[in-house]
Amino acid sequence: MSGIQDKVIAITGAGSGIGEATARLLAGRGARVMLGAPGIGRLHALAREIAEAGGTVHYQSLDVERPASVQNFIDEAQAVFGRVDVLVDDAGSAAASALGGLHLTVISPEDVARAITGRCASMSAAAVDTG
Repeated sequence: MSGIQDKVIAITGAGSGIGEATARLLAGRGARVMLGAPGIGRLHALAREIAEAGGTVHYQSLDVERPASVQNFIDEAQAVFGRVDVLVDDAGSAAASALGGLHLTVISPEDVARAITGRCASMSAAAVDTG
């Protein structure tokens, strides 16, 4: 994960599961993370753990079903960190659709799978073709 240092990454669904694990990993690699989820207590605990480990973190309650909540989440991230470089939408697609004013590139899981499969296939072909 080169190039992640000091990137500002807003993560929806950060209160548990993949969102929480993503927050821990990215913060551990030097990203500045903005955590969002409905459960403020869990976000507070996670933010404290990340900060104690030396990470830069901020959090806010977030309901991705409400576009105003999503906009407030992004506005808060921009106010605290000055910008948002990446939005990790682990809570569902509502967060991305609520941000019409931002330039976002939405990548489907299928696109990710194709990119990984294509990269692995080309790496395998290069490894086999030693000439």
